[in-house]
Amino acid sequence: MGDEKRKKAGRPPKPLDFTKLELLLSMYPTKKYIATYFDCSEDHIEDEIARQYDGLKFSALRERAMEGRKMDVMNWAFKFAATGNDRLITFLMKNLHKWSDKIEIEGTEQQVFQLKYAIEKKRKEALEAEFSSDEIKQIEERVVGDDDDET
Repeated sequence: MGDEKRKKAGRPPKPLDFTKLELLLSMYPTKKYIATYFDCSEDHIEDEIARQYDGLKFSALRERAMEGRKMDVMNWAFKFAATGNDRLITFLMKNLHKWSDKIEIEGTEQQVFQLKYAIEKKRKEALEAEFSSDEIKQIEERVVGDDDDET
């Protein structure tokens, strides 16, 4: 009995279907979700990915899988833009591609002030070109009145 080889205890490692894994990863799931889907541990997922993809980590493989999905969404968004659903396009671009509608201004305090002044001057010129001075006063009164209501 001492000469017999001992068998490992426990169940054998469960093989992963890497085609399914990559498809699932393109949907940005958690490691816990993937482990539940394949009915194995999160450690097993990490180990199998490292073995199959030359030491790559779960998060890196998921990001790589997402790149194709991001391009699909980008192409779809541009096609969908022709139908006029601007809100959905804006949401997708901000959330998937980290686009922003905020302009960050860098520079000295004086440079920032000068830029803000120039923007305000252009805004006033555009208003004056579009509306009479009486209409502008009415608009400004309404805007100031709306600001007072918020406090």
